[in-house]
Amino acid sequence: YMNRLALIIPTCFPDPNLLPFPLDMYDTEGYPDGQVGESCQSMMPNHNGTMPQSSPSPFNVTASKSWFHPGEEITVTLEAENGTSFRGFLLQARTVGTNMTSGSFKILNANTSQGLTCNISNDTVSHTSSLQKQSINVVWVAPVSGQMEDIEFRSTFVEYEYKFWVGVKSNTITPANGTENSSSTAQPDNHSASP
Repeated sequence: YMNRLALIIPTCFPDPNLLPFPLDMYDTEGYPDGQVGESCQSMMPNHNGTMPQSSPSPFNVTASKSWFHPGEEITVTLEAENGTSFRGFLLQARTVGTNMTSGSFKILNANTSQGLTCNISNDTVSHTSSLQKQSINVVWVAPVSGQMEDIEFRSTFVEYEYKFWVGVKSNTITPANGTENSSSTAQPDNHSASP
């Protein structure tokens, strides 16, 4: 039962402090095969019609570089601010201005993150449990072929079942033109959130 719950992607666990009964008494809608279904495009959790927060997100998405070469690996960090934590997340790299995923991810810690398939294998990353998290690191691998376009990392963060932010963005990451500084870091886009 807990293995099935660990694979629930768009349905995340409520804050256990608010539950009148133990977690295993709640009926949850899960994705036992690890597919996120309708959440691939919208990145919207399926939390009984609850709408995302419109306030600035207390969570950041940052990348270790602001540019990339084909096949290059970039570390992406999801991080909570000021003592907050998140229980669930959904992360994608998308071509700017579209809902198309770009590249794929390598998982650094299988206890906290799992790769999922929306368009291609491991083009999406999500949580493996509802434990509180302050920081998650994964590695994004840039596409090796096709037209290289600007991308941004987008994430949904779930603080608890009825409090979540959708479409929190990193700064834009651009294809390399040969004059990049290897130490440049892309910072979050002022906690922007849009579907």
